[in-house]
Amino acid sequence: MTCKKSLHHSFRGRRLRKRYFRKIWISRINAKVRQFGLNYNSFINQNKKINRKIFAQLAIYDFYEKTN
Repeated sequence: MTCKKSLHHSFRGRRLRKRYFRKIWISRINAKVRQFGLNYNSFINQNKKINRKIFAQLAIYDFYEKTN
């Protein structure tokens, strides 16, 4: 019983972590895209094959390069 419960909690934790990171990536992309007068939904609809994780990292590093 205890082993089943621990496996269930670990599975749930992995799903929650993925959900949390996806929210972070979307907010980072949205913040960067709004600088160019777009919103997240219109940007993603134009770029269907985009990897959100990589693009969120590019948005952060591009911002730091322009400020320094």
